[in-house]
Order: sequence, then structure tokens, then C-alpha cells
Amino acid sequence: MKTNEVPLVVVSSPETNITDLIIDRVNKDPKLALMSKQTSPGVWEDVTAEDYLAEVRALAKGFVASGIEVGQRVGIMSATRYEWALTDFALWFAGAVSVPIYESSAPSQIEWILSDSGAVAAIFENKTHFELFKSVQKNLPAVKATWTFEGKDLADLVKLGKSVSDEELEKRRTSNGLKDLATIIYTSGTTGRPKGCELLHQGSLICVEMLRQFFLK
Repeated sequence: MKTNEVPLVVVSSPETNITDLIIDRVNKDPKLALMSKQTSPGVWEDVTAEDYLAEVRALAKGFVASGIEVGQRVGIMSATRYEWALTDFALWFAGAVSVPIYESSAPSQIEWILSDSGAVAAIFENKTHFELFKSVQKNLPAVKATWTFEGKDLADLVKLGKSVSDEELEKRRTSNGLKDLATIIYTSGTTGRPKGCELLHQGSLICVEMLRQFFLK
């Protein structure tokens, strides 16, 4: 196979990873609103960089306390929402790998993605998605833990994580570098079984750094 290579436009330290983007943003402008979340029907509340980081760290500690280890894969089945972004970063802070699953996926696709990726846990948006998983759960013995966004599971994880020290979390957060796996995204499966694409921390980090250098001067 013929390949072409060009020098990197942005060069980052090999020890850095996606989580450093949040740390850097908080250091530069902690009060900046990163996103908004719905607190009640029709009511949206801005989330500052420092508040978002605090939520990410608290949830990440919960994942650590629940037994998620560095490099382990965790499925996320949900439509786009605040908790999705929160969970994604929390898993990276815990040193884990996120595995997104389309919210429209059939049970057979859920089974294949969790099995093929080697997921040890999974998070679902609601009971409907969780019921789809339950229909194939017997075929997924490696998936030992499950949670849902709609309910108190995330709050329970945060409580569980209070036993994890800041030092332990920082050790987990910095356990991955540029060349380490960050997420595995699967194709829709329209031409057969979904195929996993491994994305490294480097890809996302470079994209953001390029935006900073060329568009945010």
C-alpha cells in the first residue's frame, strides 16, 4: 500500500493527552462557559471551565473506585447530551478508553461492539437502551458494570469516588500519552458488522492545537 507522510504542523509533548486540554483551559480562563446543560425542561445553565473540570474529576474518581483500570474499554450508548461529554472526559481522566455506540443500534450491534472492543463496562442513556443491552447481556460476560444517565447512577459513582485521592486520579490521568488509545469509534454497520476505528489521544490534541494556532490568534 502506498503512503504519503508530511511533517507535523503541530508538535506536542509525547506525555500529553486529551485531558490536558481541559487543564490548560481552566488555567487560562476558569470562568469561561464551555457549554450549557439542561437543569429542568426549557431551562439551560452555563457550565464554566472550572466547574466542568470539577465534575469530570469527581466522576472519574467514581470510575476508578468502581474498578475501571487504565486501558480498559467502556461503552457509551446515548444521544448527544451533556452527560455524554462529561462521561467521555471522566473516562479519559481515569485512564480508560471510551467506546461510543449509536443510540439507534440494534441489540446485535450492541453485542458486537461491546464484545469486539473488549468492553468491561457500559453506560446507557436511559432504560430503553439498557433493556436492549439486557437482551444480549448473557453473551457479554466481560461487561461487569452498567450505569444509566437518567437516574442516580452518576451521582452514586461520584459518592463512591470520594475515597479516591487527588494523587491517585492524577496518576491515572497522566498514565496515557499521545500514542495511546483514547476511543474506538465503530461504523454504522450498513455493509456488515460495525468496524472499529482506533483513535489516539494525538489526533484530537493536534486538531485542537491547530485551531488554536491558526484560527484563535
